[in-house]
This record gives sequence, C-alpha cells and structure tokens, in this order.
Amino acid sequence: MNKNRYSLTSLALVTLAMTLGSSVNAQTSPAPASASGTNWYAPIGGRYVGIDIGNAKFSGGCGLGGLPCEDSSDAYSIYTGGMWNKNFGMELGATDFGSVDRAGGTAKAYGFSLKAVGVAPLTESLAAYAKVGTLYSHTKVTADAGAGVNTGTDTNWGLTYGVGLSFDFSPKVAAVLGWDRSNVHFAGSQEHINTTSLGLKYRF
Repeated sequence: MNKNRYSLTSLALVTLAMTLGSSVNAQTSPAPASASGTNWYAPIGGRYVGIDIGNAKFSGGCGLGGLPCEDSSDAYSIYTGGMWNKNFGMELGATDFGSVDRAGGTAKAYGFSLKAVGVAPLTESLAAYAKVGTLYSHTKVTADAGAGVNTGTDTNWGLTYGVGLSFDFSPKVAAVLGWDRSNVHFAGSQEHINTTSLGLKYRF
C-alpha cells in the first residue's frame, strides 16, 4: 500500500469533515438543551450514507519458490443505512478490498454486505458501534504456473463483522474509525481480510 497516499487521503477526510461540520453549524440554529451529538441515533433523522478508506490485510499464503508477495492493499467502502432507534439499525454496503501481488500474479476481492448495527453512545459526541452480517464476495486469483496457488474466480457468501468509534463534528457529519473482518472465498480456499479504515458519515 502507498502509505503516503493513505495518509494524505485520511487528512483530506478529516479536513472535509471539519469543513462540513462548520458549515452545518453555521446554517442551523442551536439545538435545545436536551439534544446532543447523539441525536441522529433517534428514529427521526436516522438515515445516513458514508464512505471509508483504509488498509485491507489479506491472510492468504504466497505460494512456492519465493515469488513476489504482498499481504495488504488500499480498500474503499461506501454504504447507506438507517437506525430503528437509538441503538439498533441495518446497513447495506459495497467494499473494494483492492488487490495484492501473489505468487507472480494477483489476488483481488470485492463484495456487497448487509449488516445489523448496534450503537452505544459514550458521550454527547462519541459513540462505539458493532456490526455483524453477511458479505457476498467476488474474487479473482492469478499466479505463475507451478507456484502452488489455486487460481481462478469465485463468488460466495461469508460472515463479516466489525467494531469502531464514531465522533460527531455536527448533527449531520461524523468521522468514523473502524476495524472489520470479512470471510472471503478465493479459488480453492477461504481466507479472511482484516480492514482498518477512516471515514465520514452524512446523516439526513
């Protein structure tokens, strides 16, 4: 993974969040004393969209013969969801896990997920969350002949789950730091991909 690119992208996300948060605060009147940064978890106004950018770490082996091999890649996710109440909701998303060099070829993966979401507000601006659901993944593996790596494409269902923190810049904009594990089927094997990401949510 290009670490400089990831760092710059993360900085851009934080800057964008601060800018959007300031803009929203400037355009809206102060909330009542009983309201808080966790207001958006209530049923009214509980819908949201988001984007995450991060690092995906693949668990597969490198094959035989000391061929070039990587285990991590840039990853990108977009998602939308809604909260039934302050603590529970559902989320639909798509993730591109990127590709890694493997045994003279590459391993690529992307997928679509449906997750249940649980939220525990910690302060007026900070909340912890957990997600669990299913991922429909599509993978493709190429490799040098005789490298000892199964090649081809595969599609299948697998378990996905994760935890993270959400920080409210405003009633509409939040920054999200998350960790997720997804069970993904590659040709002839099942692996897990761990993703650490930074993102933004917009509530409406």
